[in-house]
Amino acid sequence: MAFIQGSSNIAIHESQFTIVQGSQHNTHVHVNYERQRQNELTIWDDYRRIRTGDIYLTKVIGNSDASKDTLYRLSRRRRGDSDARRTISVARVRGEGKDEEFLYVRYSGKDALEVFKRDFYEFSAVKDLNVAQLFGYNNNRRGIPALIFYYDALIPLNRVLSVEHESQGFPFLYVYFQFLLGALRMCEERHYFNLDELWIEPRSGTLRRGPRVENHVIGDIGPSRVFDVPSDPPLGLLSVRAYNNTSIVFDYLIRILSTDVLLEVVSEAYKSSWERLTAVEAWSYLPDLLWRMNDRDSIVWWTGFAERLQCVCVQHSQWAGDEGVVMKDGTIRYQVSGLVNCGHLSLTYRFLHNGELDMEKWWLAQAHRVFGQLGIPEEEWQEYSITTRFWLGLYPTKGNTCQQEYTNTMSGNPATYLFIQPISCVSEDGSIWGSRAESPEYFWSFDPSGQEEMSESTRASLGLPSFTTKIDLRWQTWDLGAYKAVEMMHLSKGFDPETTAFARSLGFPIVQPIGDEDRFQNLDDSSIVICDDRSTEGYDSDERVLYPRLREGAE
Repeated sequence: MAFIQGSSNIAIHESQFTIVQGSQHNTHVHVNYERQRQNELTIWDDYRRIRTGDIYLTKVIGNSDASKDTLYRLSRRRRGDSDARRTISVARVRGEGKDEEFLYVRYSGKDALEVFKRDFYEFSAVKDLNVAQLFGYNNNRRGIPALIFYYDALIPLNRVLSVEHESQGFPFLYVYFQFLLGALRMCEERHYFNLDELWIEPRSGTLRRGPRVENHVIGDIGPSRVFDVPSDPPLGLLSVRAYNNTSIVFDYLIRILSTDVLLEVVSEAYKSSWERLTAVEAWSYLPDLLWRMNDRDSIVWWTGFAERLQCVCVQHSQWAGDEGVVMKDGTIRYQVSGLVNCGHLSLTYRFLHNGELDMEKWWLAQAHRVFGQLGIPEEEWQEYSITTRFWLGLYPTKGNTCQQEYTNTMSGNPATYLFIQPISCVSEDGSIWGSRAESPEYFWSFDPSGQEEMSESTRASLGLPSFTTKIDLRWQTWDLGAYKAVEMMHLSKGFDPETTAFARSLGFPIVQPIGDEDRFQNLDDSSIVICDDRSTEGYDSDERVLYPRLREGAE
């Protein structure tokens, strides 16, 4: 300020002045304050951020591998490649009361932060009594994030079921929790839950979905398809103390579910195995009910309904570009046009009686009587199996390449049809269906109704394929726990398991064991014997017993 220099008698008191020298330039600077942006609330602000030093761990509950998360796998964003683990502990938080406990879920591994955020968004998006409620989080500076849930002394469901699993009894408790899931309507958006993600709230006995904790009992659980569940169970819920008492759990189920429904639930607890056979082998096995694994002696046959036993195709594959049509008599027809797709044909068959698919229940309701009459000890029961379904496969034979010549040859010819014949268990003249192995299960025709079969020479000249037949049998077995569960049903109704009373009360057809060589003759495979012996317990006068001959190859 050169103009002030050298001046005298000048005083400036609490005043402002502006000196502009030269040209005046005004500069406007716009500042966006980060502080204002930080003041905007996010979902994280809805929950407390707990300092690491305020968390005191009291005990570890378990761990879980994030790569096994059901929902994450189903999302297909990443398939089992998450490097992160959860460690679930019980903790106290300073300032929340000395008796208040929380569920502390710590994340570790390369993808820990990613899985932590994913779980946070999942549990913060819902506030429901059936879901573990989020309290806060801890994202400390050392990169070990954690979520904190209200604890409520939650018990992992898989820990409870593991006790029942180790007892090797029937899983009535598992059935109870299936029922409970339906009553709580927890599966309206999902068909099932992983056992690892369900927890029991001990005070009310209800279920909650929460962070996954692993156990050696693995699997899924959802409401059983065989029973409808009221949203307000009339008997209330079982207490946690009752879980270890099989009799209490069974009594609850038998009171709230019908006997037939509970029997169906038990029947679904089977183990299965498959065996591929030729048509000749399969047709000789299929009419018989019970087999001992690795010992092909037929020992049981149904009584009282052999004439009405049906073998029905319940599913068939697409072939040659056609979905296939099921005709009134059970024949399946495929219309062939253009180049034939020579992939194999697959058809699924099940045994029916009066339209019912309940052979598993019929067997279980009478198994004690059959095993008792045959002198089979309990420890061997699980070695015996039944078959209620099979798969028929038609495979093009070698040399049937279905080349393009078929398309050229067929131009101008009428439509061609492949017919898969229906399978009858017992024919009208009384012969066992083993004779099916002597003739093809299919034929070709130009007639859409299948009244006129195409000759073999015509088929060959048109380049249409011939097939070989393979049968895949599914054997079903039950462990001793399932049979013991059925025994409890007998006794709960006042029936002797060694009789047919329980089966008759449910309207089931009766099983008649085979084993006394004096009661049947040694006949050809295509023959049967009608036994008129009425000495068997509970045998009705209008029943007939069919005894297939024990095959020499199985003796």
